[in-house]
Amino acid sequence: MSLVTDATGNNLTYRIIGAAMAVHNEIGYRFKEEVYEKALEARLNRDGVSVERQYEVHVEFEGIQVAIFYLDLFAENQVVIEVKAFSHR
Repeated sequence: MSLVTDATGNNLTYRIIGAAMAVHNEIGYRFKEEVYEKALEARLNRDGVSVERQYEVHVEFEGIQVAIFYLDLFAENQVVIEVKAFSHR
C-alpha cells in the first residue's frame, strides 16, 4: 500500500519528486536547467514513467492562436514538470 496518493489517483507525483531528488543528489547544483531537464527525463524513463520533453502547448483566444509555449517535461500526459535551477551559488 502506498502512503502517498496524488490527484492522478496513483503515486505518479511521488515518483517524479523522488526522481528529481535522485538527479539532484547525483549531479548536484551549478548546472543550467537544460542539464537537469535531460537528466530528469532519463531518470523518469528508466523508472518506467512516460515523459515528453519540451511539450508544445498552443493557446487560443476566441479561435485565434495567441501563444505557443513549451513545457519542460510532461509526464504520463498528466503532470506538468517545470524545472528550475540556479546555475551559480
